[in-house]
Amino acid sequence: MRAEKTGCTPRRFLTRLPLALLGSLLMGVGLSFNACAGLGNDPYGLVYDGLRQLLGLNPAQAGICAAAVNGIMILLLLIVGRRYLNIGTVAAVVPYQLCVQIGTALYGLLFPTEQLPVRIIALILGCLLLYTGIAVFLTADIGMEPITGVIMVLKDRLGWSFARSKWLLDFSMLGLGLLLGGKAGAVTLLTAVIAGPSIDLIHHFILGKLKGGLDRERRSEDAAQNRAALSS
Repeated sequence: MRAEKTGCTPRRFLTRLPLALLGSLLMGVGLSFNACAGLGNDPYGLVYDGLRQLLGLNPAQAGICAAAVNGIMILLLLIVGRRYLNIGTVAAVVPYQLCVQIGTALYGLLFPTEQLPVRIIALILGCLLLYTGIAVFLTADIGMEPITGVIMVLKDRLGWSFARSKWLLDFSMLGLGLLLGGKAGAVTLLTAVIAGPSIDLIHHFILGKLKGGLDRERRSEDAAQNRAALSS
């Protein structure tokens, strides 16, 4: 899985920023749904949850922990993977706390009971929103979100496939989350296994649906660059 490597011109950034922000919103809401369902977090949610408990924060403040972890990953990318950072990466980190708060409020409205079948539905929806959000952000192609950037660095350094590199980071985060005391459950290991293929599938589906628009955008940018070159 990879985003289109077409660069990020100012025009592209402005036109695709709303798509990146939508991806961030879906990721934040999906994360909060998973946490509120209480059936076990995905590996990254496990770290956020453990860190949240360590700091004595409430579930609605999980976005603070997510932003902190993403900030650490951005610093790591500045050292070993700067080419995977772009100004669009900020769109995946800055609004995260607000997105998680929105998700927590929505969870209370959509799932007012604590019955197990309802929590299972909430968990499935949370995973779908989270994976779709990551895929949407990748489709925006104005900078990778930090976790995907770290996976790409692992892929480059180890010479592994994206899926294998993602599994390495996912299981490493799973272990860290358990050490921090994050809430694990039956779905924790499952999400570590299925997240990569699920994101890949959704990403290619979205690319297929938007292919015509992306092609027109690329032709328009090429024409603008040609006109600028001729006039200089």
